[in-house]
Amino acid sequence: MMKKVSKKQLLSVFAFGLLIGIIGVLMHFKLHSIVDEYMEYQVAEQAESVAGIYNAKLTMELKRLQSIAAYIEWEQLDEESLARIRKALEQSAEGVSYGIVGVGGNTIYGEGIEYAAFPGIQDAFRGNSGACYDKNKGMLLSTPVFHDKNIKYVLYELFAPEMVDSAIVMN
Repeated sequence: MMKKVSKKQLLSVFAFGLLIGIIGVLMHFKLHSIVDEYMEYQVAEQAESVAGIYNAKLTMELKRLQSIAAYIEWEQLDEESLARIRKALEQSAEGVSYGIVGVGGNTIYGEGIEYAAFPGIQDAFRGNSGACYDKNKGMLLSTPVFHDKNIKYVLYELFAPEMVDSAIVMN
């Protein structure tokens, strides 16, 4: 036998279902918000880690370049010492080139560099080592070569655009 359901009972079931539905929607939005915040945090942490790795690798490369510059500083740049430097620099990876630029802008070793594309060369002539990037030409690391307190040359290392990631991350 079928029992008649009163309006009060029907209204209670409907109100309960509506309440459960509202709670479900609110929980969905809250969980979605929590997941978004967590993902943002994780991406920020990973980006910071990758930036730290790149910074460490670039610092290592700059220190290596500075040690070569220190060697050049103590050597008179004659044909014999330039040949030793060339031999050491030519053992670099494919897509990586080195050069030495004199104060007047003349290229002593390597291929010429466009100063406009790489402001790091000009910074090195002011006594600062650094890195700069041009999407068409690649990444350039440069360091000054001193003679006493004066800058005599700039030593640079140029990574071809396709070599930037592999040269920094894999070295």
